[in-house]
Amino acid sequence: MSAFIVCKTHVDYILSAALKYGVVPECQLSLLGRILWGENHRSFAYRYQGRHRQDMHDWDEYDFEAVAAELVTAGWALAAVHCLAYQACECPDWEETFTCRFLQGLRKKLEHEAGGPDAWKTDDRPWEVSAEVLSDRALVGLREVAARGRFRPQRPT
Repeated sequence: MSAFIVCKTHVDYILSAALKYGVVPECQLSLLGRILWGENHRSFAYRYQGRHRQDMHDWDEYDFEAVAAELVTAGWALAAVHCLAYQACECPDWEETFTCRFLQGLRKKLEHEAGGPDAWKTDDRPWEVSAEVLSDRALVGLREVAARGRFRPQRPT
């Protein structure tokens, strides 16, 4: 699998999970996101010897946007953590970085919440959590609620 730079929504999802499961307080999340995403960019640049890409994101301008708590699950977050760790691990000093230690700690918490270290290895968990993936997940959730009869849209009067 080749390395890539995860989208901003992916970082938002990881931080939303860290917040939901009590790993981080609700402060400095934008700074933490810049650190995580910056490590992904540094790894990509190292892996591809600094070759410029047109879709490079402005990681240093990252601003945290919370993902709706009902869309954040431990299993999905665990997959997202594995993805970011894989995309950010190319530099020789990876294991000494804050990002590595943070993701390891979050991974342990999420493994506990999700029911074990292999809980992320299912077909319904995306490798990258994008805005499109979250939109699809929200629609599926609404359909499930509607199918159970709990969601009754009101007709305009």
